[in-house]
Amino acid sequence: MVKGRAGDLLSSVELSPAEAAYLADRGPRAIGATLAGLAHMGLIEFREDGKVVPVKPAPARLTDPIQRSVMDFVSTSKGPSSVEDIEKGAEPATEDLRQRLQALGLLLDETALWLGGVAIAGASLSAFVALLLLLAANGHDISKCVLPGLSIAVPVTVLLVSRRHRTRHGNAVLKRLQDEHVALKESAEHAPMLLTPTDLAQAVAIYGPAVLEGGPLDDVGRALKPKRNGCGACGGCGGCGGCGGCA
Repeated sequence: MVKGRAGDLLSSVELSPAEAAYLADRGPRAIGATLAGLAHMGLIEFREDGKVVPVKPAPARLTDPIQRSVMDFVSTSKGPSSVEDIEKGAEPATEDLRQRLQALGLLLDETALWLGGVAIAGASLSAFVALLLLLAANGHDISKCVLPGLSIAVPVTVLLVSRRHRTRHGNAVLKRLQDEHVALKESAEHAPMLLTPTDLAQAVAIYGPAVLEGGPLDDVGRALKPKRNGCGACGGCGGCGGCGGCA
């Protein structure tokens, strides 16, 4: 009975494109989906270098806070704006999304995030120490393994902690949205011009900007693609090979 009521609750949750985007991948995804929708409206344009320029003034009917924030930022910039700069400028406008999704029980609150982070860090540390003890018991010189091992364990732990933001119900709602909008995904990939701006934003919200890559809006998809910073520690991971052979 409880499971049935939970299923009814999840199926009744209706999210806007911005809310669905925040649920999927937080503020940057919400802003990216907004940018895709505004470009489809003809209000902004993505240049070949991936930067954004205004095309038309924001109409009075544009009342969504994130849309207004993005348009204000782009319109007042002295030159073309990078997606990264727009994300930084419009990030405060996404705070209401986080609060509503938390109120719906779809996002972890600060306490749950902290406790989960401590649990992940503790488990990683325990596993690392156990590995060192095992190596030592087999006669290896673990002094050669500590730094290379930490160079792997720490970034992996940070990545795992940073990616946690949805509750179990939030994961279920996101999966439901992805399962229900397969046709929308295919349209965004192959015929995005047939979609309304809201539908295009919804596709980017649920599936990410990669849904546009390789199609008619490939330039938009590539511009919105999250930039992955190179992990400085990974450069030193070559030394990890020596860990397996430490004697």
